[in-house]
Amino acid sequence: MMQFAMWASPAILVRSCERFGWSELVYPLDFIKVLAVTFIALFPIVKPIGDAPIFLSLTRRYPQSAQKVLARKIAAYSFALLSASLLFGSEVLSFFGVSLVVIQITGGLIVAGMAWRLLNQESATSFGGQELIG
Repeated sequence: MMQFAMWASPAILVRSCERFGWSELVYPLDFIKVLAVTFIALFPIVKPIGDAPIFLSLTRRYPQSAQKVLARKIAAYSFALLSASLLFGSEVLSFFGVSLVVIQITGGLIVAGMAWRLLNQESATSFGGQELIG
C-alpha cells in the first residue's frame, strides 16, 4: 500500500509531467478510466471474438506455428493502425479539410444503410431454389 501511495503522489506526477512537457497533471486513476473507456469503445469495432472463426477458416490449412505468426503480425499491424489513427487522425482530417462531425454523420449513414438493407433483404434460398428461411 505504501508503494502505491508513493507512486500516486502528486510530486512524482508533476515531475514526470514536466519531463515530458505536459501542461496538466494526469492522475493514474483518470488514466486507467480513459484506458477502460477506450477499450470498451474499440472492442465492438475490432470484434476479436467474431473475427476468430474467420481467421481460423482462412488459415486452417496452415500449420499451427504459421497461424501463431500470422496472428501476432495481425495484432501488431492492427495496433499500429489504431495508434496511428489516434495520434495522426485529426491532422489528416484537417489536412483534407474534413471535420470530425462529417465523419461521424457519414459513418452513421453507412450503418443505417447497411441496417436498412439487412431488414429489406429477400429470404435466403439454396442452390436448388428451395426456400431456407421464411
